[in-house]
Order: sequence, then C-alpha cells, then structure tokens
Amino acid sequence: MTTKLFTAETDNAATSAGVDVVHVTGTLYAFGTFDSATVKLQASPDGGSTWLDVTDASFTDAGMLRLNFAATQIRADISGGGADTISFWIL
Repeated sequence: MTTKLFTAETDNAATSAGVDVVHVTGTLYAFGTFDSATVKLQASPDGGSTWLDVTDASFTDAGMLRLNFAATQIRADISGGGADTISFWIL
C-alpha cells in the first residue's frame, strides 16, 4: 500500500491531512525539488489532537528512511523554502 502525504506540493507552508494508521511499516521517500524547505513526518498518539515529529524523519533534500512505529494518525509538514516541489510517500 502506498500512502501519498504530498505529491508535487509547491506550498512551502503546508501540512497534509492526517491519515489514520495503526502501525507504520515501510519506507518513507522524500523527493522532488528542494529549495531550502524542510519536510517532516509527524505522528499523533491521540487521534490528531497532539502532533509529534518522528525522530530522523525530517528532510531538507531528497532521501529515504525505513519506518516501523505505532500511531493513530500521521501527516507531513513543510516549512521554509522557496521554489519547492516536494513529494512525500510511504511505500
């Protein structure tokens, strides 16, 4: 299953909608054009009331990370940058 939190997102101050999960296992891919933006994965333990940054799941350039954790929801957050076009997927 593929979870696409952002696909070619150009807004450099965007937060994706929360996606319901129970257990996240897969590979996180950050790719596209980065112009000094930071994109990070966030997880909620309580259904979206509290959002926590996932350790080591923050990117300022293309990259990937293996994931294995429990949460009730996940989302992506982009901040900073300029002419960015960022995709953030979990496969």
